[in-house]
Amino acid sequence: MSVSCKTKQYYSTNYKEYISTTQNIDMTDHYRRFLPYLSQGAKILDIGFGSGRDLLYFVSKGYNVWGVDNVSEFVEKAKENGLNVELCDFHNLPYIETFDGIWACASLLHSNNLPLAFDNLNKALKVGGHIYLSMKYGNGTNIENGRFYQYIDEEKLKELCKNSNLSIVEIYNSEDLLKRNNGWINAVLRKI
Repeated sequence: MSVSCKTKQYYSTNYKEYISTTQNIDMTDHYRRFLPYLSQGAKILDIGFGSGRDLLYFVSKGYNVWGVDNVSEFVEKAKENGLNVELCDFHNLPYIETFDGIWACASLLHSNNLPLAFDNLNKALKVGGHIYLSMKYGNGTNIENGRFYQYIDEEKLKELCKNSNLSIVEIYNSEDLLKRNNGWINAVLRKI
């Protein structure tokens, strides 16, 4: 079984626990860094939305929000909450210049092909649009609790952006909001 299938299986098996653990995390600081770049009512794509926490927040603030996740249990739960979502992953996004903003919070870290994922985000984003992303900080890959993780640092992020026609607006580091033993790299990117 491939690493992406194992990761998907982990979330399918543990979706209730994951939702309960992550749905009330305070993302205020990250929202404040991303949303000023978007106009009221802008169209946002949430990639790998998981618990639906951020989808619900953006909807509550009046944004036009769509979400994709490759875990059917997350999709079904989000649909129960009346959210616009579909089963899809960031390696197969069908969108071309559709969104003003893309929210990729702790999702791209499961990609085993970051150049393809970044290219797909770039294609889905309108020119001048913005992306927020967060990933575990570091280098290399790892399997933790059955999930594949891709770590990146500033240099890797700069390389991915350069190759995908994205400019870096801001990079900042943050602590793990679940108090786990790892740091995070966060960035706001702009499509040139």
